[in-house]
Amino acid sequence: MIHFVILMIPILLISISIGFFIFIPREFRQKKRGYSIKRLINGYWPYTLFAIIIYGLVEVQSPIQHKLNWFVTYNFTPYIYGIEGSLAIIFQSFVNTYLTYFMSFVYIIIFSFIISFNFIILAYTNNMEAFEQFTIAFVINYLVAFPFYVFVPIKATGYALPNMEPLLYNLHPIIYQGCIMADPLLDNSFPSLHTSLSVTAMLIIYSTNLKRYKIFTAISVPIIIFSTFYLGIHWILDAVSGIMLAIGSCYIATHYDDKILSHVMRAAVKVEKVLGMKYEIVCRNCNSIVTMIPHVESTNCQKCGNIVLNGYYNRNKR
Repeated sequence: MIHFVILMIPILLISISIGFFIFIPREFRQKKRGYSIKRLINGYWPYTLFAIIIYGLVEVQSPIQHKLNWFVTYNFTPYIYGIEGSLAIIFQSFVNTYLTYFMSFVYIIIFSFIISFNFIILAYTNNMEAFEQFTIAFVINYLVAFPFYVFVPIKATGYALPNMEPLLYNLHPIIYQGCIMADPLLDNSFPSLHTSLSVTAMLIIYSTNLKRYKIFTAISVPIIIFSTFYLGIHWILDAVSGIMLAIGSCYIATHYDDKILSHVMRAAVKVEKVLGMKYEIVCRNCNSIVTMIPHVESTNCQKCGNIVLNGYYNRNKR
């Protein structure tokens, strides 16, 4: 497992660095040069906390399953097989070594790049409304999928269908070890998070004006979905449910984001007051420095009394 992480981190960092110069417009790269680490932490710590919570859910899945002994007494694979049969085998009717390597690269690297880079590009280009909506949709995807992974285990097609090969898992021991980090029993099938998260990323990005990145996601996402079939991982129903989950998550995130974030921001302000977190902003009325809590909505300038809106709290509307 450690070998997979050691291998993945530099590859992901390199891909993000390349994407940074390809997809982020030059004016934003120049504008953000003066940003300090403190300002980034103050602005984005609530979203980092969300990511940690999701990572924690992934880590506790296996202990919960062992505690319940659910994976021993229940196997839902026959039910999904009864619905769609061996239809997924068609995707391995043209297996090729080079195609397998390429699809594995797409499944592991391109997917990881899109999910992580979505946060970066939205924040860096000041698409804060889209950034917050993607964060909400991201969390919803995991929260909905998690109980299915715990209570409805369904084996990967490569291990369930007699004429289908688990191409990804057989490619290299390091890749296999990396896969069982997130899916210890290789039965986190329904719904497909590779499908739901990548479609979610594409839908949110399409609400912005990031043209080159839109084209990239429009090309990459269908290939990611195809790779889940070709590599012997997901059933067709997994992908269908993943697309439905993505659409539902994006709908909630775009229609109820203000209500959700109002609760999040109130909680964030309480934490920041306890920790004494503050940052400085310039009052546009008198040009004096105003000290304020990072996620409070507004404050009065200590010098002229003018209401100063918080740059972290008040989003740049699209």
